[in-house]
Amino acid sequence: MRNSSEKGARKKRCIELEDEAIEWLKLPPDLQYKFMEKAEEEAKRIKENSSRLISTLDDLKHLVEPYLRTLPQSQGVTLIAAVDGSRSPILSRRLGATYGVFTASGLAIKDKEEVWEDHLAGQFKRSGALSPTRSAISFGLYSLLAERKMALEALEHSDHVILDGSFYGYLYTAHKQKVLGELTDHDFDVLGEINQLTEKIVASGRAIAAIKRTRSRTLEGYAYLKGLATDLNGITDKLALSYAMPARTYLLYEDLTQGRHPIELTLLAQRIEEEGESAKSPDWGDIDKRVYGPFDEMRLGRHALSNLGRLVIKAFEDAPACEVEIPHGKEDEMISILSSPGFFNEDTGLPIVLDMVDQLTSLGVRFIDEYADEIETQALQELYADKAPKAIRWFFKPLNPQKPYRGQSLNITGF
Repeated sequence: MRNSSEKGARKKRCIELEDEAIEWLKLPPDLQYKFMEKAEEEAKRIKENSSRLISTLDDLKHLVEPYLRTLPQSQGVTLIAAVDGSRSPILSRRLGATYGVFTASGLAIKDKEEVWEDHLAGQFKRSGALSPTRSAISFGLYSLLAERKMALEALEHSDHVILDGSFYGYLYTAHKQKVLGELTDHDFDVLGEINQLTEKIVASGRAIAAIKRTRSRTLEGYAYLKGLATDLNGITDKLALSYAMPARTYLLYEDLTQGRHPIELTLLAQRIEEEGESAKSPDWGDIDKRVYGPFDEMRLGRHALSNLGRLVIKAFEDAPACEVEIPHGKEDEMISILSSPGFFNEDTGLPIVLDMVDQLTSLGVRFIDEYADEIETQALQELYADKAPKAIRWFFKPLNPQKPYRGQSLNITGF
């Protein structure tokens, strides 16, 4: 039986949620209470573990402090662009076909003033007989291809362009899908085009990749190698460096990775978490294969990754750190650009132009069904044969009419 005072507190909190959490209130009252209990339990666990977390973060702070550099005082104003994409969170599965929609947007600013903007709208369509997984994979590749095309266009309208996500992160997911036999011949063609465009973007020497959803655990891997820590609990670099770095500082990963790519040390950290003590004498050959194998098999060559460097920048005291990827040999030029006035958003810690383009277009979960309905409406207006309208109506009937907004999505980003 629930403690009456706890139950009263939960009821009060549920009432308070009326003004701030509409989705919560759509649940049955008893389910609201049960989720409130879960939230309380998790809050208690966090409180109990807070001292250990702080101690671990302090250890990592001492570890990286000798490698931190101060951003230079740059007064230059550059014409900087950013590219981002959006795709329908789910695919609309009708009896006759599976539909998805995607966009790619580009925006260029100079001294916070917009000087160029463009958008690409795309449709994805596959047979209704194709599996949801394969449809989602193809859909992700199409939307990424649109972003790469927009990035090349953005380079024509700016001095430098920022991409959302690492340059080649998609390769790891694509390689895994290839091993599982989930890629179609057409998927390979699209993937090949993405590779070619990405190579052009990197070769320009004017592109920066901002890794917003980074899962890097390079510091953890480094700490294990140095014998400086044994239980870091899967702390990501973004958390550790947001805590450890002062404002206007940056960390070049190559300063502490001893010639290894940051992804290698991230994989080491993951293996130690999964396998324990036995992984602390790492099989570097196997790790090397996992890091560079996809590049070799996709005929890009390992130089495509090894020619790129990564760094983390903390622009403001109360903003998270930002991980970026840049071409080797361009460090000084890129640091000068990244340190220019007004480059980063004081709230998010990300390049401000990337935040601006992110706000331009966001495709909601219902838009894809509205889009498919519009196709049906226009198709019916064009067809006059007696049997055609009925056939078209069946073609566009939802595959699962009970839950029309349930579909399959796929994130194709990697490290």
